[in-house]
Amino acid sequence: MMDTCSLTDEEFIHIINVISIRESSEPDAFNRVESMHDSLILDRLDSLGVMMLVVWLHELFGITTETVPTRALKGDLTVDDLFTFVKKYQTKGYTYAQIEQTLVQISK
Repeated sequence: MMDTCSLTDEEFIHIINVISIRESSEPDAFNRVESMHDSLILDRLDSLGVMMLVVWLHELFGITTETVPTRALKGDLTVDDLFTFVKKYQTKGYTYAQIEQTLVQISK
């Protein structure tokens, strides 16, 4: 596990928005995340969308544990919860430019 993550809050929000739009059941109507305190579950993603978002984050950041963010199991999950989760369990680190290249592929 790595104990550092060089992404800013704004960069992480962008990552979440790109993946969430792709995984949303209604991508054209997706309510973009604007704050680290925004919930992803209440009015943004259904349970499958949240699961797929977590799978993408596992892949992007090399998270090898099978755990999921605890609050997701309780029906609430904020962007900050996900960022904390990624920082705790990531085994891969990237620059934002490197992640941006992957996001281009995801959004196709």
